[in-house]
Amino acid sequence: MKVKTSYLIYGLVALVLLGNGDRIAGTAHNGAVTSDVKASAASTRNQMKQSAREAQKDSTVALDRAKAGCIRIYEDDGNTKEGYFNEGETVGDPANPAQPIQSGFICNSLGLTGEIVDGKIVDLVMISPGDRAEYIGYLAMQSGEF
Repeated sequence: MKVKTSYLIYGLVALVLLGNGDRIAGTAHNGAVTSDVKASAASTRNQMKQSAREAQKDSTVALDRAKAGCIRIYEDDGNTKEGYFNEGETVGDPANPAQPIQSGFICNSLGLTGEIVDGKIVDLVMISPGDRAEYIGYLAMQSGEF
């Protein structure tokens, strides 16, 4: 019986493949895992970009409120400590604390702003750190510090 050279080559290739089957399967698995990691990283980057865009929009809204003239909110200890506020709350007028503010914009020097609609706080937004100096400047102009 005469054996062709091509049969020997095919046989050697088959033996190499059979002997390295685990390694080939591992490489394929690693490639799939790498693809999953890359897809997850891309998704995370996209979410971070979206969050940054939303934060910048919020900061622009906060700056616009300060520029338009927001009512500064303080704690009830004699107007020395900045006040915190939450959505859905009512806020007393600084000139007459027993009288709730019915509409307008409120803010504090920490960069938190909100809108009051029908006596309730809605749409809280915060300035970004990069806009803080401009924001504080608007608040200073309102209070006559400039």
